[in-house]
Amino acid sequence: MYRIILSFTYDRGKSLLSSPLLFVYAHDMTIVAVNPGSSSIKLGVYTVKDNNHIQEIKRITIPLGGITIQDKLFQELSSYDPSDTIFGIRIVHGGWKYTTPISVDEEVYRYLETITPLAPLHLPFAIETIDTIRSFAPSSNIIAVFDTEFHSTMPSVARHYAIPKTIADTYHIYRYGFHGLAYASMLRLYATHCGIPENQATFIGIHLGSGCSMCAIQNGRSIDTTMGFSPLEGLPSRTRSGTIDPNIVLYLQQQTGQSVEAIMTLLTRDSGLKGLSQTDGHIQHILTANTADATFTIDFLIYKILAVIGSYDIILQTQAPLVLSGGISEHTPTLWKRLTDYPLLRVTLAHHAIDHITRPFDTISSPDSPRPLYIAFVNEEEEIARKILNTL
Repeated sequence: MYRIILSFTYDRGKSLLSSPLLFVYAHDMTIVAVNPGSSSIKLGVYTVKDNNHIQEIKRITIPLGGITIQDKLFQELSSYDPSDTIFGIRIVHGGWKYTTPISVDEEVYRYLETITPLAPLHLPFAIETIDTIRSFAPSSNIIAVFDTEFHSTMPSVARHYAIPKTIADTYHIYRYGFHGLAYASMLRLYATHCGIPENQATFIGIHLGSGCSMCAIQNGRSIDTTMGFSPLEGLPSRTRSGTIDPNIVLYLQQQTGQSVEAIMTLLTRDSGLKGLSQTDGHIQHILTANTADATFTIDFLIYKILAVIGSYDIILQTQAPLVLSGGISEHTPTLWKRLTDYPLLRVTLAHHAIDHITRPFDTISSPDSPRPLYIAFVNEEEEIARKILNTL
């Protein structure tokens, strides 16, 4: 069997085929996929059979609290021999240099540091996680897997902003898209459930968690997504504002005298569902708050989702099936009901669907629903392992 450990790394300067990754075929390996989030690290451990089939051994979540999350990660990794492991890590933003999985060297590491302003809630944590892995296994090979890869298929009209081309090209200001590993997992699950090849799958993905985004997938390829240059664009997330008029930033600077850093903190950590509801932003706390602000927050989120569905229907030239994923989708059937209350959405929710959900993918619309509605329990850790294996 093969053993691989996937850990956080931000790298994309070298081809995997010329890297030490080739040694994986000369040793028995285990795959441990490390997927850092804003409040936890998810760890997936896999073996690779001779037929290149990935088998999950265990999957755990390391939450914040008590000893630091990095200490907990170090303790978990200490169960594995670094001499026969490969570490792979989910990197939210590959910037303008990196898309496909790549081995992390110092050049890649330094590049990651330079682009932290593009994803300030994620990249610093990823760098810290890389440091933890290096402290555990200084000579280990760390492979970066990028969330932005999935959206590299977007057409030019979806990738560009209406700013001068010279400025866009000089400063690499394009729409990159995020949650790519979640959408890749969603695509795999949808195609399997429907019994079709992935390149024949067309649907609208709605990923709702601490970060919220949507994606128009046509014939297995991302053709548009709500997040853009950074994860700040698009739907409101738990603490991120989502799309706003860019002049708001300039106006706040003029009116308050605050620094760019202070305003970015406002938009990334104190806005979104948290700012609207005047709660901590967790969907269950919003639903139980029983305040006018909380009610408005849910109305606002539903409105934004419906607006995107309408635009994606036109782009896809069909009333495409809808696939929900993410923590909010998994645990908030109230949201399913609110979405399906809109007749023009043409979705009829299955009676008592909540009590009969089958993981990892199930239909939650009724058999006679004009538009199908599904829920996917995505597995980003498995996608990390698959991408590294496929690259090898």
